[in-house]
Amino acid sequence: NISRVTLIILRKSGYPGFHTFRECLNYEEDLIYRHLNPPRAFQIEIGRLGLNYDIKPIADGPIINRHIHTFLATQKKAKSERGTMMTRFF
Repeated sequence: NISRVTLIILRKSGYPGFHTFRECLNYEEDLIYRHLNPPRAFQIEIGRLGLNYDIKPIADGPIINRHIHTFLATQKKAKSERGTMMTRFF
């Protein structure tokens, strides 16, 4: 059973692009993992973060420093004590 397919696109200059297609999304691209090396996604537990937050990457293309990734995370279900949804940058 194949749970995900990751394509690595090599370029003449710069870092390669990563595109991950997951079974749970009917093999549509999972934008959370775009340009994120799959082992790094496991290390920072991006999947665990997605349990409680809707996650959107801030940058849509390759970034200058491939070790820095920023995400906007909005709380999914439960509301905070003040009645507002929590939003965080990771």
